[in-house]
Amino acid sequence: MLKSFLNLLKVYKNTLGPGILLLAALMPFAALSESLGIALFLPLLDKLIGSEEAVSDGSSTMAKIFEKLPLPDSIPSLLVLIGLAFILKGLLKFSIHVLGGHFETNLGYLLRMNILNGWSKMDNSAFNKRNTGHYVSVFEAQITRFVHTFIVSTKILAQVATLIAFVLCAALIDWRFAALAVSLGGGVMLLMNTLNTSIHKSSRKFASGQMIMSKHLIHLLQSLKYLMATNQTGVISRLVMESCQKLRTSAFRIYVAKGFTESIREPISVFLVLGLIGIQVIVFRQPFEQTLVSLLLLDRVTKTLLVLQSSIQTLAELAGSVEAVQNEIKYAKNHPEIRGELTVGTFTDGIEFKNVSFAYQGSKDYVLKNVNISIKKNTTVALVGQSGAGKSTVAVMLPLLLRAGSGKLLIDGKDSTDLDPLEWRSRLGYVSQELVVFDDTIASNICLDSRGFKNDPSVRERVFLAAKQAIAEEFIDELPDGYDTIVGDRGLRLSGGQKQRLFIARELFRTPTVLILDEATSALDGESERAIQSSIEALHGKITVLVIAHRLATIKNVDHVYVMEHGKVIEEGPYDELVSRPNSKFEQMIKLQTL
Repeated sequence: MLKSFLNLLKVYKNTLGPGILLLAALMPFAALSESLGIALFLPLLDKLIGSEEAVSDGSSTMAKIFEKLPLPDSIPSLLVLIGLAFILKGLLKFSIHVLGGHFETNLGYLLRMNILNGWSKMDNSAFNKRNTGHYVSVFEAQITRFVHTFIVSTKILAQVATLIAFVLCAALIDWRFAALAVSLGGGVMLLMNTLNTSIHKSSRKFASGQMIMSKHLIHLLQSLKYLMATNQTGVISRLVMESCQKLRTSAFRIYVAKGFTESIREPISVFLVLGLIGIQVIVFRQPFEQTLVSLLLLDRVTKTLLVLQSSIQTLAELAGSVEAVQNEIKYAKNHPEIRGELTVGTFTDGIEFKNVSFAYQGSKDYVLKNVNISIKKNTTVALVGQSGAGKSTVAVMLPLLLRAGSGKLLIDGKDSTDLDPLEWRSRLGYVSQELVVFDDTIASNICLDSRGFKNDPSVRERVFLAAKQAIAEEFIDELPDGYDTIVGDRGLRLSGGQKQRLFIARELFRTPTVLILDEATSALDGESERAIQSSIEALHGKITVLVIAHRLATIKNVDHVYVMEHGKVIEEGPYDELVSRPNSKFEQMIKLQTL
């Protein structure tokens, strides 16, 4: 447990910087001021009971120290001095509290920023291996619990400093008494160590269980409409409840262990005090005033020891979340995205897939096999084929989210592995089959930040233009609050076609150099589809467009068509040329769609 605690302190220092050393430095001074305030009761009691011999007989090191110090002779002055010692302790503890709050809130912020930064730099395939519930749990619950360890850790450091200060003062009064108190307290701590190990194991299971529960809960919420419509909510609900049950079991074990500690805290404290009183009076035969001050210190020592044990248990309870967050940061660092340093600059030539093959990690089946596709600047190219032909994989490779297993993807003649993917992606518009609609206003869904829409007239005009180009203007004007209408979670207040048009408007708002349309009109009715197609055709010759289409009638005016089957390009050419080829695959597809 000590090793884990020291590693945790190292994480705090690395994350928050050397400033936390100031916080650590204040703790011993606060503890010393409190112990000094208690120790000053010794000369005060001497004055009160008139036992000056007790001070001068040298029966304790503390008495000798006070004898040499220029302490005031009057009782009121001693009372003021004791009060000042405790005022100093209060000021130091307030400073510790404020500094601790600063570092604690900063820790949560920095951990979340580190996690987000790690995720944003991760390889896409590695990121997709984990589910949404996992990421939500890490970012919210696990980091929150991690941050709580900072509070607990500072308490542990303060308690250790207090223990050392109190024991030191007790030793200056009677070293035998202090040694006995430390031995008994240490024995109690050792007995509790087994309990802490058990709590640590339960904590690890609790953190893992939270991630599993989040996964099943998100599955339930995202598919609730379908599950309710087909009366299958019970299946996913059972998975959620089973994970909740496992969480309950882990949490209950932790509560039992903590409850045991809480219940024995007072009896142990009383027995320690009673036993040491007997030893102090009967065996060591100390003077009354020394016995009384020793007991004041002892009371603080025993209480601090038991509170320290409780803090250590709390730290063990949170250890699973610390491990979860650290593992997440390590996982992100170990799976970085390939990022070159070259930039595309002015896009002048085009894009070329040159003998590209691709298989998902862990799979022997190639999704793409020696694919050759050329997309010249400001041309419109279409990919067609049956489901599973590899069309969408090509679309995902274009933003460099997937990397070729063999062959090359060239952008303006530059190998994509040498390029900075962020710079390249900033030039792309990407309308995928998965509708991306945020629980925000219409305006925010188009420009991603409603503040620009409200405060910047040029942004406002671009939003209006994008909505017009996407044929979304008409339905937006009919909404109760127009562009300020909240669309709901995943756009639940909009129809499928409206969501698709809103998605397209967002990409057109960005005025991309290259626009990828992966089944972009699949959710639209015939009239809207024709309108969108007219809008896309209006971009012909102005930007580079890659269209993945299911309905072949929508690609009549493209510059070039590639027909894919089982991961290969089996035919290519202009639309009219492919249609006129006798017995071509494309001709067969056209005939099937006109039946």
